[in-house]
Amino acid sequence: MVKLEFCRLSPVMLLVLFTTVNIIVFLDRGTLAAVVNRLKKNSDGGLGLNSFEAGALGSLFILGYMIASPIFAYYSQTIHPQYLMSIGLSIWTGAVLFCGVSNSFYMLAAARAITGVGEASFVCLAPPCILDSAPPEKRTMWIGIFYSATPLGYALGFVYGNQVSSMFNDWHYPFIIEMFMMIPFILISLLSYKDPKFYSKKEDGEKEKITTQIGILLKNILYVSLIIGYSSYAFTIGGLGFWGPDFVESFYDVSGSVATYALGGVTVFCGIIGTGSGSFFLTKMMKKYEELKNKDSISNEELEFTRVEKSCILMPLGIFIGMITATLGTILSVAFTKPGNFIVYLIGLVIGEFFIFLTISPTAMAIMMCVPTHLRGQANAVSVFVMHAMGDFPSPAVIGAWFDVFGNFVGMILTAAWLIIAVIFWTLAWNIAVRVI
Repeated sequence: MVKLEFCRLSPVMLLVLFTTVNIIVFLDRGTLAAVVNRLKKNSDGGLGLNSFEAGALGSLFILGYMIASPIFAYYSQTIHPQYLMSIGLSIWTGAVLFCGVSNSFYMLAAARAITGVGEASFVCLAPPCILDSAPPEKRTMWIGIFYSATPLGYALGFVYGNQVSSMFNDWHYPFIIEMFMMIPFILISLLSYKDPKFYSKKEDGEKEKITTQIGILLKNILYVSLIIGYSSYAFTIGGLGFWGPDFVESFYDVSGSVATYALGGVTVFCGIIGTGSGSFFLTKMMKKYEELKNKDSISNEELEFTRVEKSCILMPLGIFIGMITATLGTILSVAFTKPGNFIVYLIGLVIGEFFIFLTISPTAMAIMMCVPTHLRGQANAVSVFVMHAMGDFPSPAVIGAWFDVFGNFVGMILTAAWLIIAVIFWTLAWNIAVRVI
């Protein structure tokens, strides 16, 4: 096989590459949310969608992900992850172009489903590569930087999608431009040095079947508890990301631009500060144990399981505080004024999202560290599959149905309250981790 290697990226440059790609992937999600109102119109190029159809568009990427994620993770045993990511992201690039030329709900739905294929290759394989290339003492911080791209990309997508669609008075153009954004990064990944340690191989080099890999993961009760809680987190965050601008605009009677910029600003601020804080707290909690490892007082296995246990302390605590404050902010926003006080809602959302995003780094570390090293890619694939299948796949459609049946206010309360599932299962995960330690 001809090696396509024309440059060598340092670990920091690789982190920057993967983080930037992650921003673009989630910018696309935010862009879709920003143009929902245009898609629901029967004029000005809209498709006349109802709330359920609009919500379904935010969920359909999971179909491509369901098919592709375990396959990409499996083949990372024999094909370098950077080649697999380049292939997947090339498919993603074609899919967003397909979005940009769609003129019906069914065309757009098919295009959104195909984007999941590209996301599958990248989301399941990039984090293990970052862990393998990061200095041991900076692993938590680097994973935090990578995952901070999720809220940052979403928020930038709100603003980008709104501005570009307004500039051209057409919702198609933001997706077409995304294609050109991604191409340079695909080429860099494809043409740079492929570090052999990124292969997802067992120490003895033996190749495992997909069914064997998934079976090992599903027998790990700690891992299963983590990913079920993660799906609850994704349900709420995905639902807020998709329906937030529409809810604020319609319920609090503010303009679309105010809703977009306010929520985008909150998500950027809380995403970066919250994710960074989660990494900071976990690093501080682990400092004593890192020193013990440097003195050979504990093994590397003991160190990593301690990291899982400390992560599982932060996760249910952060998600519980976030759930309570976001719910209270929504309730109090209508306690004194009609249709509601947007500022009160925003304050509750800021505090809530800070604590919710604080759990991102600990969750990622716990999921990858509680499984055998060679299964980290497959662990990510399965966790993100479950996260999507039980979380942000159904949430836009389910929340859209709640809005139609119960009204926007009750629907948003239910969206925040869904986090109780994460509180329960992450508390269970902490209890299991303590027993293992």
